[in-house]
Amino acid sequence: TETHKLAVIYIGSGQEDKQSILLNSQGSAEFENFVHGLGWSVDLAKHQGFMGGLDARINGASTPYYSNSTTEVIFHTSTCMPSDCDDAVNRKFKHLGNDEVMIIWSEHWRPFRRSMLRTEFGDVLIVIYPLRNGLFNVKVQKQSNVPFFGPLNESSLVTAELLPLLVRQTAINASRAVRSIRLDVREHFEERADLLQRIISSNLLENKSFSDFMNRIFNPSTKREYDSSTASLAGFSHLPSELSALFASNNSAKVPVEEAAQRNTVPNLPNTK
Repeated sequence: TETHKLAVIYIGSGQEDKQSILLNSQGSAEFENFVHGLGWSVDLAKHQGFMGGLDARINGASTPYYSNSTTEVIFHTSTCMPSDCDDAVNRKFKHLGNDEVMIIWSEHWRPFRRSMLRTEFGDVLIVIYPLRNGLFNVKVQKQSNVPFFGPLNESSLVTAELLPLLVRQTAINASRAVRSIRLDVREHFEERADLLQRIISSNLLENKSFSDFMNRIFNPSTKREYDSSTASLAGFSHLPSELSALFASNNSAKVPVEEAAQRNTVPNLPNTK
């Protein structure tokens, strides 16, 4: 799948320096509602999808995540990461500051300035300003060499209901636009092809054909017996662990495998349906 990691940073009223911004452990109710709308919270210790470099042992217990049939997005959210010591703050900024696309929620009365975070990254900044009338002013800033993307661009007024959806899609498209101008980024289909090749290479069985493979299982050259009392298949230790476990899970009595093969049957395999 196509993967993206996006920074989400909360700036409270009056906060103008990186340290005070990174020390935020929670945001306003409006911000929290927005974050919940970006995706769904995942337990990093159990999450099986794209992690974006996060580690549950040092980067917090959970974070927002979104996926569909072709795309995975992890949100490096400032308020979800620990900030209880200097090392934790540095680790937090390492993730946030290195992301190419940053979603910045600012409740400061002054416009956001890039100098507040002091990072060379952040090719695209999506800055959200809550307004008193319940709408949100979304301003998109990008480097001049980044191609056009949408659906939000420059300055837009958005309702609370549509804000998470529009910002998420804009951020994903922004990430794609940034990648399109970088020569050191591999496309997701290249990574997928490489992963598939590694899976195939690591699971080769002596380059045997499928018929040879099945023949090794059901027509061994020497008489073997399956002993259910010891949950082992004598003479089948050379098989992959998954297949050995399949035979070992059978609860039948001893059955001569050679005799079963002559009957064109298998020795009481468990029902796997």
